[in-house]
Amino acid sequence: VERVVVNQLHRSPGVIFKEEESPTVLNKLIFTAQIIPDRGSWLYFEYDAKDVLYVRINKRRKMPITILFRALGYKKQDIIKLFYPIKTIYIKEGKFLTDFNPDEYSTGRVDYDIKNEKGEILHSAGKRLTKKKADKLVEDGLKFIEYPTEILVERYLSDPIINNESGEVLFDTLTTLDETKLAKIAEVTSEFSIANDLAVGVDNSIINSFIQDGDPLKLLQQTEGVD
Repeated sequence: VERVVVNQLHRSPGVIFKEEESPTVLNKLIFTAQIIPDRGSWLYFEYDAKDVLYVRINKRRKMPITILFRALGYKKQDIIKLFYPIKTIYIKEGKFLTDFNPDEYSTGRVDYDIKNEKGEILHSAGKRLTKKKADKLVEDGLKFIEYPTEILVERYLSDPIINNESGEVLFDTLTTLDETKLAKIAEVTSEFSIANDLAVGVDNSIINSFIQDGDPLKLLQQTEGVD
């Protein structure tokens, strides 16, 4: 009886996750994933050592994951809101305030002093904030707390800052904040929003991918006429 050996392996459709040690950075894990459909292109996802998330379609050249989301019709602000909690920052009397949300302190440790609008310290940095105490602060009427400038610096805008009088876009979405930009923002608006990349359960991989996708976008604009 003649037999035929077929040099082919059929993978079951599904999603596969893997982790392996980085070949370039000591004690760092690199995560990868595959989406294998019943029919159509396979998608490969991989981080690099700099925590940028890339995608490959059928093992072709890798590109930042944000290019794929853009191709699916998502705008920059939409992608940010899919992956990051949005924190609103209010500007009042030269201070930066934000809503007091007890859920943000679920890990217990507080990285900065919790101050009310008057600048009074209600809970010191480094100490554990229990749910009971957090709820008590809310019961006592705490709504807004100071958001330290040293933490606000290096955060990213989730929406553009627009001069309402001239219509000029002063700072685009994902602009990295610094003290000079914060002073300029305070001149034109009383509130703005940032992507809370410090929240529990998120990382900077999507933001890093946005930073890396500038050159591929320029190439697409030149070769494919993509706007």
